[in-house]
Amino acid sequence: MNKHFLPFLLLITGLGCARASTTFLIDFNDPAGDARPSGFWNEYDDPTNIATTGIGTTALRDSEDNASALSFSKEGTMTNSTSTGTVFDSSKVGPSWVTTDEGSGTKIGAAGDYFFTSTSLGAQSFTLTFSGLNSGDTVSVDLWFSRDSDNGNGLYTYSLDNGSSWQGFNVLEKDGLASTAEATTGVDWNTTDTSAHAFRGKIDGYTGLRYMNISSLNIANDGLLLKVSDASAADGKWTALAATRLIVIPEPSSVLLLLGGISLLVIFRPRRA
Repeated sequence: MNKHFLPFLLLITGLGCARASTTFLIDFNDPAGDARPSGFWNEYDDPTNIATTGIGTTALRDSEDNASALSFSKEGTMTNSTSTGTVFDSSKVGPSWVTTDEGSGTKIGAAGDYFFTSTSLGAQSFTLTFSGLNSGDTVSVDLWFSRDSDNGNGLYTYSLDNGSSWQGFNVLEKDGLASTAEATTGVDWNTTDTSAHAFRGKIDGYTGLRYMNISSLNIANDGLLLKVSDASAADGKWTALAATRLIVIPEPSSVLLLLGGISLLVIFRPRRA
């Protein structure tokens, strides 16, 4: 083999490996232990299972059940839901990443119960801080919440600069396509996001089977924050989060630097006498 071809092959192979994505699945509250879609889910049956910001972080395993450098912590008002009310019409099921078995709904554990803010007077919120991401990583995030209740409506935002600024999520139909304008309510998810308009647990989640998504986030030094906030300060109003999916594509530079060093060793290795 040509001595200059091997380093080139290593670099090309390394570039492909370096950009391979890793998926993380999080189930917020499923005490019944119902079956979930394929893949390992990080399951938390109570908010106390998640570390509080400033005290520690909760390690995450990827969807292949491998340990990772990714972890997260919570801050704010996060309450355990023990309700077993309807989360969606099980004859329709929901997005494939959070439910499976179209028409039967036999693997819906991740889409079921949730952690919510509270029903107390005043606008409540909680924030999830993700650590272990590297500057240059690309991340996509999916969020799921559904409940047959007019009281559960929330504003969902993310921050890439440690909370200095916040942006909203796009709302997608269950098949991943952009949602269209609603004739009855006048909401057009093509022109607004979840920072400007509440994602509605009943209309969007339960009836519409929609979910929230943001793709191709470029991570900087401050990592990723997700915030769930009440859309109303009225007594009895609340919002929640049932499941999250993170897809991380790592930045390639560190792997390429390592392979570049190997390549130089191959090219310039000393000849035997």
